[in-house]
Amino acid sequence: VGLMQMTPASLTNGQPASWATLTFIMMIEMMFKGKEDLERHRGDKATNSTDVEVLSAEDPSGFVKTTWASVKVGDVVRVRSRESFPADLLLLRGSDPPGQCWVNTKPLDGETDTKLRLAPKALAALLSTEQSCTPASLRQLLRGHVRCEEPNDKVNDITAQLCLEGAPPVLLNEDNFLLRGCQLRNTEWVLGLVVTCGTHTKICFS
Repeated sequence: VGLMQMTPASLTNGQPASWATLTFIMMIEMMFKGKEDLERHRGDKATNSTDVEVLSAEDPSGFVKTTWASVKVGDVVRVRSRESFPADLLLLRGSDPPGQCWVNTKPLDGETDTKLRLAPKALAALLSTEQSCTPASLRQLLRGHVRCEEPNDKVNDITAQLCLEGAPPVLLNEDNFLLRGCQLRNTEWVLGLVVTCGTHTKICFS
């Protein structure tokens, strides 16, 4: 429209009068978008700076404190009651009873009721005692890998397979996973294996 107003046949004497309004609207829109991006950046920085306990391969004392941003696939983390999960985790063990825990998934799906999550039976049997959850025992017992689907937004449909050394593969489903952003409830602590982290987590696709 501005270009047409610059032609000799225009009613604005060749002046692109619409450009001033367009520029004003674009400037206001850019200000709001910039403010939103800045707030999102600050929120992401605060979230990624949250502390979490990770099983250390080098430190003999066992669990060390690090930040969400430093969590990597394959790490074993310990999350305590009322804390949020720093990544998508495979539940290894709950404090009591060992094979289960309760989570609040409101940040992910808006539902306020707590949901039961279960450790795979193979892990529940392997880590059934307090002694088996010591750092040295965890390093010895947790030998194997997890085969997982490609990152996607299906929070209620997870396909994966647990392959422990010396044991047949075990199929996993959504009840075995603790998703990033959800909160641990009614359970003192849980141990979880990081399966996906950062921008590959479910919450980043939803």
